Amino acid sequence: VACAAGGLWLLAPTTKNAVALDPVGVAAALAAAFCWAMYIVFGKRVSTIKGGHVVSWGMLVAALCTVPVGLAQAGPALFSAPVLLGGLVVAVLSSILPYSLEMMALSRLPRRVFGILVSAGPAVGALAGFFVLGEVLTTVQWLAIGLIVLATGGSAATAGRR
Repeated sequence: VACAAGGLWLLAPTTKNAVALDPVGVAAALAAAFCWAMYIVFGKRVSTIKGGHVVSWGMLVAALCTVPVGLAQAGPALFSAPVLLGGLVVAVLSSILPYSLEMMALSRLPRRVFGILVSAGPAVGALAGFFVLGEVLTTVQWLAIGLIVLATGGSAATAGRR
């Protein structure tokens, strides 16, 4: 846990060149962290339900929240074949598949281990920026990524021993 936290701290914009943090942004980030923690806690509880029912219900709720907004913005064009096909591809690749895999992982891993594995997200984002966008990473950022990968690997390796 300390390796993951240290790595995340090193990835945070704490240098003299960093822009001052916006209190609203910090509050939003803390709220998101709280919601993510609740997702892990409650996800662990419902991960025992078989057959993908949890993800199906989650996608239904998401659709009920987003389709009215889409209708208000795009009107009937929302139901054109290209938009529906694109929406289906995005839904499968960005929601259904990842959330189904997360539910499978939550049913097999302790919450603590899952939380540490999820903490690799910023490191993966930094690596994607490096490889895909050509971002230049500093030595401190590489160290942070190394710490997060070490924490993730160590947590996964020791998960079965507990």
